[in-house]
Amino acid sequence: MPLDPPLLIPLGEALLIGRDHELAELCGQLTSGARWLTLIGPPGVGKTRLALSVADALGATFEDGVILIELAPLVTPELVMLTVAQQLGVQEDGALVFAAVVKVIQQARMLLVLDNFEHVSSAATEIEALLTLCPKLTVLATSRIPLCTQGEHRFAVEPLAVPQSSPSLDLIAVEAAPATQLFLSRARMARPGFELDQDNWSSVANLVAQLDGLPLALELAAARMRVLPPDALLEWLEQAPLSLGQNATTSYGHHRTLEAAIEWSYALLPPAEQLLFARLGVFAGGFTVEAAASVAVTAALGVDALEGLEGLVDKGLVRLDSSYGRFTLLEVMRRFALSRLGSEMKTQARHAQWIVDLARRAEPALQGESQTLWLGRLEAERNNIRAALWWCTQHSPPQGLEILLLTHRFWLMRSAREGQDWHERFLAQGEDALSADLLVRVFNAAGALAHQRGQLIIARRYYEHGLAHSTAAGDHPWHFALLNNLGGLYYLEGDYQQAETHFQQALDLARAIDSPFVRSAQLNLVLVQQARGKYAAVQPALKECLRQARRSGNDAQVANVLNALGENALAQGDLLAAESYLNESLASYRQAGNPTMSDPLTHLASLETVRGQLAQGMAYVQEALDIRRQAGHETGLSPALSVLGELARQQGNLPRAAEVLREALREALEARHPREVLRALWGLALTLEGAGRVEVSAQLLGATEACLNRSGISRGPMEQAEYDRLITRLRSTLGLERARQMMQVGQALSEDELLSLGGHWPSADARKSRGVLLTVREQQVLRLIASGQTNKDVARALGISERTAKFHLTGVMNKLGVNSRAHAVAEAAQQGLLSDALGAR
Repeated sequence: MPLDPPLLIPLGEALLIGRDHELAELCGQLTSGARWLTLIGPPGVGKTRLALSVADALGATFEDGVILIELAPLVTPELVMLTVAQQLGVQEDGALVFAAVVKVIQQARMLLVLDNFEHVSSAATEIEALLTLCPKLTVLATSRIPLCTQGEHRFAVEPLAVPQSSPSLDLIAVEAAPATQLFLSRARMARPGFELDQDNWSSVANLVAQLDGLPLALELAAARMRVLPPDALLEWLEQAPLSLGQNATTSYGHHRTLEAAIEWSYALLPPAEQLLFARLGVFAGGFTVEAAASVAVTAALGVDALEGLEGLVDKGLVRLDSSYGRFTLLEVMRRFALSRLGSEMKTQARHAQWIVDLARRAEPALQGESQTLWLGRLEAERNNIRAALWWCTQHSPPQGLEILLLTHRFWLMRSAREGQDWHERFLAQGEDALSADLLVRVFNAAGALAHQRGQLIIARRYYEHGLAHSTAAGDHPWHFALLNNLGGLYYLEGDYQQAETHFQQALDLARAIDSPFVRSAQLNLVLVQQARGKYAAVQPALKECLRQARRSGNDAQVANVLNALGENALAQGDLLAAESYLNESLASYRQAGNPTMSDPLTHLASLETVRGQLAQGMAYVQEALDIRRQAGHETGLSPALSVLGELARQQGNLPRAAEVLREALREALEARHPREVLRALWGLALTLEGAGRVEVSAQLLGATEACLNRSGISRGPMEQAEYDRLITRLRSTLGLERARQMMQVGQALSEDELLSLGGHWPSADARKSRGVLLTVREQQVLRLIASGQTNKDVARALGISERTAKFHLTGVMNKLGVNSRAHAVAEAAQQGLLSDALGAR
């Protein structure tokens, strides 16, 4: 790489005590070739602190940094890889998140610290796959159980050594024991100046022995030194509800010891602090003072949030991260707190309501100038949002759906996949208990999330369900939104008749209810006509839309109309006007951080290609592709791919041009987008003519005629001029009659036959000499096939039809020269293509 800047984790203020031997051994293992090392031990034994100390000691060895992933707050194993991606700053979402992570860290020398892995242990297989594909990556995990991955090195973390009872035991021997050293270090924090002496060493020796040398239990006891001397502490400890030390040589015994120590420390709390501590267990991933006051403090508690938290921090039950102003509970503490809360639902309900209130404040801010600030606030509370949603799935589905709807823009911008998963989890519980109004909004939001991920079939299903409910409920505003969204989906698919129908219905409804979105609906109708090729006819309407958008101050709509005007001018050959419109549109998109800025970039790339400025055109189109892929767009790459193919053609790289243009055609056919099908076919016709394959070029030209006739679209002025020049050349070379025959053949070709045209060029031998070139979609299919997915699974994961998935697989097998799935995976592995497939985005 390297990553910029390296991602590091702080060790914190607490020093590691009594673990010098373990620290040296672990560092030695990691520097001697161990790539997965799991620290295994009971809760409270110090696994996390030891892991962080190892990371701190070896930090300089990993030039690309050390990353800490806290797994304790995650509710399902599926969230592990998503959380890794978020920590890395990877924006990819959906089926390709794993591939995106691989691409970022494939050559990174990095240490990944995964803390508290036991409850999401099934995700270990994905981390194991990361190690396979990222040869410089090292994993350091903590867990109560072995993770059973291939190549896992296990290290049992034992409690600290306690003073050994013997007739010769004295103050010096007690003080030398690691467990005593830790206890004394923490005791001096509670009671400055405390020293071991002839009067107290025996009590301290018995105390640390009773606590089995468990670091967390020692720290809890030491925190009580503020008010109790060692002999009194020992007396209290011996009265703990659970018998201490029983079976202490086993992990279960250590767990009982820790539970007893926590119980003992909890029992010493005043009643108000006991209740506060129990209530704080509902938080996942930390909380602020304000959050604690909203959720855990009531009038009957008799203590305010700050006072109560100070007491719990002093007693070691709650931790304060002063750099972030957030309080946290160790996971073992949080689970104990929840056990004390029991079946009491009021605190859980207040926690969910607190998330609702937070989301209500965030919703308008996510659309304004403070968007970045509020995205950060919601990100900080993501684990609390998850915890609230999880509780709501079991106890209050309508409230959970309200949280999802209020945070809709957050999920769209940060994690459409997770947002969609939560919608599906709630909807799977049944619709009977949900109001019609709520269902309409949920289906619209779920459709938008699927739409964002390029899962158009799923998006249409959600939109249509929402439309049926809004029709029954007479919900006009949401009916308009669903009509408009469905129209946009049909527009993306190139079904302009359906798009026009839905946009017109949306416009009629907007006028009837005096909606502020009338102009938006009008613009959509104009864009449909432009997509049909009626450039000159719609130009005046576009300019009027621009004037209205500027007057209304709608910056997003201004950028959209400028992009449309740029495309319009480019199609009509007015390059200066196109450049002006597109640059202004791009500047507006960049300022807003809008991922659709790839559209003006693609048009600018086309413009520079027409001018012959190939280097600038290449820069624009590569940026457009990168933006769409980084934003998690799994489809919709066809326009940029067609431009990329044309650039390769003009550079004289005809094999590369043919390969890219066939991928553009495949994407366009899959999306049923006639304008993009036409563009890709046209590029292939020019490319194959340049390669001397004029009959195939004529067939492709005939296919463009069939596409125009079926879709009802027409060529723009520049396209028509280029068409006239090409057909003249073909007739000159082939003769009038032969050219006509080949064009007739092309008009009758099926989609599969179209995709196979030119597919055997370059030759198999030439392919072998330069390596097999898989398209982006073929790499995605290969990744899923290699992981054991069926064609049906592949189709579901990529949001395509099963037939299309089968076609992509056939393309992979043809390129590899094999005739079975198993042979395809084996051959791909031998040629190093599985690594490429896992890096494809």
